[in-house]
Amino acid sequence: RNTDLIIAIDMSNSFTDISSVDSLMFNVIDKNGKTLMTTTSPATTSFKYTSSQMSELAAGFAYVQVVGYNYLKRAEGTYQVAYINLGAMTKNVTLK
Repeated sequence: RNTDLIIAIDMSNSFTDISSVDSLMFNVIDKNGKTLMTTTSPATTSFKYTSSQMSELAAGFAYVQVVGYNYLKRAEGTYQVAYINLGAMTKNVTLK
């Protein structure tokens, strides 16, 4: 937690396809549920959390996560409905 953390998407992986997403979220979630969350455009395939930001998190078990999503808002009768399509990649890590 005294160094920067860079979260990057491996674009060379054949299973990685972010061409249809509207936004990406880069998240770090510590063992207490404290979350660093940043939403970017799909043009951003990596994000850096600074050591200052990382120091806010508890040491120990944590998740690093990248979430791609898109949504469509549409009127259904008298209601506004949001249709959301989401995909997430989560990795268990240990914060020191």
